[in-house]
Amino acid sequence: MAKKGKKSAEAFSGFKRDKKTLKAPITAVIENSPVPMDKSSWQDVQLPEYLWVALVFNGLSEEESFDRLRRIAAEWPSHSNLKNPAVQPGSHSAVAALPKTARKKLLRTIKAELGKGLLSPLCNLSNLPASDDWVSLFGEDESLDQWFALGDSIQQASQFQSKNATHICWFISLAGVASGQMTEP
Repeated sequence: MAKKGKKSAEAFSGFKRDKKTLKAPITAVIENSPVPMDKSSWQDVQLPEYLWVALVFNGLSEEESFDRLRRIAAEWPSHSNLKNPAVQPGSHSAVAALPKTARKKLLRTIKAELGKGLLSPLCNLSNLPASDDWVSLFGEDESLDQWFALGDSIQQASQFQSKNATHICWFISLAGVASGQMTEP
């Protein structure tokens, strides 16, 4: 008969003890990282950076969203082009950090895949990074329907473990790999 204590101890073998607390291996990686890693809130920090992707998943079928976002990610510029390489892949800030020609090319690709109306609610936001470029391609007269579309998109993705939030995280990873910002060791 096997000892119960030994089996449960193996499950925690990767954890480190810090006084009376067990720290998971990922916590040690974050604490020992040469690059500062801050914890952030999905709803307050992450989701606002990916409103355009939230609009896609809310406005199109799941299968169509995945297909179109794959094609957009395949055209995503290299992260070496970014003025600020610390921004997250696929985010509004990453689009704004691109040189003007690369940014305009990417936004034209996004428009070719998604059309004008789907992302027009973004143009009503005063603090949107690279707002002028988004407005020039996706701007339409402000309407109540745009605000409802934006509100529905946020509501569908506001909980981190919701289906749309998970889909947005999928896109973040896809854009990170396509841009070379996220690589496999």
